[in-house]
Amino acid sequence: MPRLGVLGVDLDQEIAAALPVLRVPSGVVVASTVAGALDAREGGLAAGDVIYAINRKPIVGLADLRAVLDGLKTGDGVVLQL
Repeated sequence: MPRLGVLGVDLDQEIAAALPVLRVPSGVVVASTVAGALDAREGGLAAGDVIYAINRKPIVGLADLRAVLDGLKTGDGVVLQL
């Protein structure tokens, strides 16, 4: 199963209130990234990003994120909507 190399948490109302204006009211908030994962300096993920879709499949929370990633194989292309 592919991994993103992030620690994520479900976006809830309390977390949403602490973040800048969001485009969508649900998703997974990137809390931190693992060394060697997608690097923000290369256009990757950074703490505070909200993943709301992967390959056009909506991500409402961690369960959705895991389900989409479980359906992928290592090397599959992945488009994240943040």
